[in-house]
Amino acid sequence: MGIRTVFKQSSNYLWGEAIIVVAGIISFPVLTRILNKNEFGLLSLLSATVSIACALFPLGVIRSIVRFYHYYKRIGQIDVFIGTLFSTLFVSGLVSILAAITIINYLMVDRYISRNFLYLVSIALFLGLFQRLFSFINTIHRMEEEVVAYNILGIAWQYGCMFAGIGAILFYRNLFSFYLGQLIIGIFLVFFIVVTFLRKQKNVFFGPFSKEVFAESFKYGFPLALSAVSLILFNLGDRYVIAYLTDTERVASYSVAYRLCDYAKDLLDSCINLALLPAVFKLWEEGDLDSAGNVLSNIIKLYYMIAFPLICLYILIPKELITVIASSKYLDSATIMPIIMFGVMAGFIFPFTAGLHFKKKTLAIFFTTIFAASFNIGLNFLLIPKYGIRGAAFATLISNIIFMCTLFLISFRLYRITIPFKAISLYAAISILTMVVSFFICSHVWPLSTDFGNLIYKCFVYVSIYSLLLFVFDSKVRQIVFEILNQRELF
Repeated sequence: MGIRTVFKQSSNYLWGEAIIVVAGIISFPVLTRILNKNEFGLLSLLSATVSIACALFPLGVIRSIVRFYHYYKRIGQIDVFIGTLFSTLFVSGLVSILAAITIINYLMVDRYISRNFLYLVSIALFLGLFQRLFSFINTIHRMEEEVVAYNILGIAWQYGCMFAGIGAILFYRNLFSFYLGQLIIGIFLVFFIVVTFLRKQKNVFFGPFSKEVFAESFKYGFPLALSAVSLILFNLGDRYVIAYLTDTERVASYSVAYRLCDYAKDLLDSCINLALLPAVFKLWEEGDLDSAGNVLSNIIKLYYMIAFPLICLYILIPKELITVIASSKYLDSATIMPIIMFGVMAGFIFPFTAGLHFKKKTLAIFFTTIFAASFNIGLNFLLIPKYGIRGAAFATLISNIIFMCTLFLISFRLYRITIPFKAISLYAAISILTMVVSFFICSHVWPLSTDFGNLIYKCFVYVSIYSLLLFVFDSKVRQIVFEILNQRELF
């Protein structure tokens, strides 16, 4: 599978993921303007807390369906496989939520937290459960390469929850209504997608529970669930440290910069991983190791073809992006956004950990993630007192680089892949050159007076120059462009 096929399969998911990211871009400015910085900081901390709780209770079954789906389909036990994982997810989710509510209620009795916080966390946890159920079911579309169905359902979830949450918070002006509105829509969408599947396969979610399937999935997936908790702490733990050492307003400023970087990273990761992870695992199951390695190498090449220009673009437009998307009260976030962008883009993990997944060494991922999360939190405690939220941004950058390199060195011993260093160096050089030329043009040739105008102007100039240089210096890209143009001529 060459870079052309990798690009084509990734682009199949691009339109859906792009529309989903737009939902975040729509809701984000609304929340930053409705809520003051203190309230937005509290929302960020609550979101991090719920994310940690909800990452654990699925017991890794969503990861397991991606890893084992094609195997159980090949041996004719797909109903048993899906039924076992679905019941595991539902029961473990309910038990975990009840345990969390019990713990919070105990803390409330001892007056460590308020009753309002109990209600807020409870409703948010139930929303997390239904989101996991929806994601699990929709992943079946992904495994069957039903791209349109997968994208449309994902868009329906994102926009349904977004409009319900924003509508509720605009009317009632509190976070409880924000989560409750999303939960109501989430329950409806899960019910809809379950009914739709049952019409096609009557027993798909109610197949017999298999201890063997559960044991294999748990052994593979639960360490990844623990790793997910550690990864969330790795990515979001700095919010707790910032809140502890400073205040929630600083949490809000840091969260705004981080989220704007995360939108770009999530879009890029999703487009690549959604299409290609199942393909890579399928090739591995079929014993085609060379093709699997070729796909992974091309995934890395495609990622950095887009990641490096995004990093340099964020160096060029931080002030305008912050002002237009989040409002001018978050301008202090502009100075740290390029650092965070470099950090989050350095955290592209899967291709560099393929050997660990193929060999089912997920405990190694867990222990490495625990180490990375601990290192990151420790680094935050060291840097924030001296450098403030800029120190947190540098901690993100350093920790992500160390984390990715550590996982790669461990995985490389189990399964070797070819790293396209020449292509990566080319994309980095072109991106830096594009940034310098774009800065000169936008500063000295027809500079605009408004932030919105400057944002559009800089992005247009930057993308145009990068696309031109990529076409000139990358023969593979040039070949793909000519093939597309020739195909259009046929019609």
